Amino acid sequence: MLLCSYFDEDRPQTIVSISLTVPRGMEIAGRWSNVMPTPSLLRRWKSGRITWDQYREQYLDTLRARWPHGLQAEMATLADDVTLCCWEPEPQHCHRSILADVIQTCRPDLTVQLQ
Repeated sequence: MLLCSYFDEDRPQTIVSISLTVPRGMEIAGRWSNVMPTPSLLRRWKSGRITWDQYREQYLDTLRARWPHGLQAEMATLADDVTLCCWEPEPQHCHRSILADVIQTCRPDLTVQLQ
């Protein structure tokens, strides 16, 4: 099972950061920088200059631009025993909820749990 969650020290699985920064002292196995939102996109959302729907579309556009050969190829290498972590405790308005949908679409063989 692939878990999309927030940084928490009690994570039993291998942690891969999908965030621009990581909590000080937290051990992570790596960073998946191709799925991190750009700093400017994050600022526009947090400041209220764009709506959640606009954020979602712009984030998906960012993913498509980073993977010109398609999201499917990038998702093919994804392991199912990791936890993808970012900062937002609630997933409703966090890029990990969008990413979880993308992963589930591209990799229906994976069980993706969003926390």
